[in-house]
Amino acid sequence: MTERRLVPAVLLVSALLLLWGTWSGTPVNSDDVMYMQMAREMVETGEWLELRWEGQPIFQRPPLPVWPLAIHGALFGWDVFWMRLPSVLMGILGLAFMAGIGRRLVASPRGEALALLLVPATHLFYYHARRTMTDTMLLAAVLAMVHFYLKARERPRWLVAAAAAAGWVVMTKSVLVALPLLLVFGDLALGPD
Repeated sequence: MTERRLVPAVLLVSALLLLWGTWSGTPVNSDDVMYMQMAREMVETGEWLELRWEGQPIFQRPPLPVWPLAIHGALFGWDVFWMRLPSVLMGILGLAFMAGIGRRLVASPRGEALALLLVPATHLFYYHARRTMTDTMLLAAVLAMVHFYLKARERPRWLVAAAAAAGWVVMTKSVLVALPLLLVFGDLALGPD
């Protein structure tokens, strides 16, 4: 296999592994059911900006992670596969951003493939990427922010995309935007390469 095909092959195998078996089983625990119920209530009430659980507003969570569940539920039904698919797609997107990070940091197809393999090599990545929770969307958003920040080091116009990804992190799990910001500020404090 040529080095140019290595990264797409690793990404494809990872995507297939993420998708495999998502159509069977039941929700893993009450958190999965809670997100599915909030999505169902979002569709039933037409209230897309304020999350609700059994009719009561839930203010401690942003609505963005529930929107894909609600859209999939409204379009395709509330089957477990359609509820898991948004998280699987976020996992695949996160892997693509990780490959981009590897490309920027290592500058070789082997390094990019190795960076790409770091994420799916963890058990928790597969566990959470096949659930209806916010964790995989958060990971994709953080990796997007780091990826775009690294691109902005070469071309400053990418700071807009990094800022948009920071907004994505905030709309997924608010306070956790501090983690990728610490990485960015740490890199800035260390100065140019």
